[in-house]
Amino acid sequence: MPPRGHADVRLYTGPNPYAPYTRYPKQNPPITDYKKIPPELDWNSHDNDIPEHDIERHIQRCKDRIDDGIMPDWWKHRLVRYEYWLKVKNAMLASEPMGLSEDTVTRLKSLQAIRTHLATDGDPQQQIPNVDAIMAHYRSGQLAWKDGHVSYWSNGTSMGQGQVPFDWNDVDLALSQHGPADKGFWIEGMSGPGPSMQKAQTMPVAPRGRDHLHNIDCTVSLPGNTQGDAGTLTLSFLDDTGSTHPEISEAELYDLCWMGLTQASYVGVIIFDAARNTHIEPLFLIDITLRDANNYEYTRWCRSFCLVRRGQVPLGWARTSGNWLRHLVFTATAPDGNGTLWLSRLKTGITNELPRVDNAYVSARGPDYQTYGLPAGQFPAWLGALATYVPPGSVAGLPPPPLPPLHRIMTKKRIKASAGPKMAWGGAGGGA
Repeated sequence: MPPRGHADVRLYTGPNPYAPYTRYPKQNPPITDYKKIPPELDWNSHDNDIPEHDIERHIQRCKDRIDDGIMPDWWKHRLVRYEYWLKVKNAMLASEPMGLSEDTVTRLKSLQAIRTHLATDGDPQQQIPNVDAIMAHYRSGQLAWKDGHVSYWSNGTSMGQGQVPFDWNDVDLALSQHGPADKGFWIEGMSGPGPSMQKAQTMPVAPRGRDHLHNIDCTVSLPGNTQGDAGTLTLSFLDDTGSTHPEISEAELYDLCWMGLTQASYVGVIIFDAARNTHIEPLFLIDITLRDANNYEYTRWCRSFCLVRRGQVPLGWARTSGNWLRHLVFTATAPDGNGTLWLSRLKTGITNELPRVDNAYVSARGPDYQTYGLPAGQFPAWLGALATYVPPGSVAGLPPPPLPPLHRIMTKKRIKASAGPKMAWGGAGGGA
């Protein structure tokens, strides 16, 4: 456990804190009952040493896990999911001219979605000529996505500067050359090649990899988990103070049921607003804790309501965190241009760590659109494009997650939640 008063930087800017996976002796016949795994194997079920978006490595890990013969069914249905998303990714990359980078293909898909929207819902700012011209330049190789660089367009024509680092003075100059900017003016390259994660909370566009609020690692478990740590998942959540409840996908909920040998405790169905859309989703109970940068449990386990996002959910989707964390720790930010979120269990852990900022640094014009590269572990832009890309008919759809072997649960004596991860409840009944 970190020292009291320690404040954590919750950005993926350092090395992966999770220990690498070690192959286990092959079991023949395979072990399909968690309680029969020999303790001397020191076996664990977590694959968090692989970034969530690394499809190829996850496919190989699933095959290794299946070949090891320890709880192989857990990884067989995961393998189906990862192989499906690899097909979708490859189909998306193959749909554009050969030789284009992943970021360029991703940007083309984003621009195509924008063009379809403008053609369907109207184009009062007359941007379709710019979108068409930019896509043509990307496909011909005259333009390629380059982090931190932008180009300026006027009524379907490049304004001649080429791709240059973003500078507010260049914006002013380009606007003066274009004329009235209520129609036909476009700055290409500002906010990343893929969809921006503009959720319930908004913030200025910052360096790529930091324009999405913050990600936090949380370990989740179902209250009826009978398998201890093996029945948990550690997932990356978007720290969204505008969301009421955390959310996980239907496939991840099935994983928790499989691995914890338990059933989900559904408590109803909720209707909620998310950004500009209204959703209706099931609500169930979950136990959740925060992991720090060294993979320690930083907060006590907290029981919360949780949403389940049904249907086909792309890899690396933005799970919103809910607001439970703000009830357990102190939080702070500083206007130093780094976008860091500071967390601490003690007030002094915040006040002692916050940097001093010269008032002259705080610009009235917002941050520069400079880019420092993709932080380690951060999701690549093409993941966002997968969410809107429609694969060709040759790519079979993802089958629904298989039901866990609930008959095994019903034949066992009911085990209380205390048999799973140790919980330290705050107040009577734990509270949501």
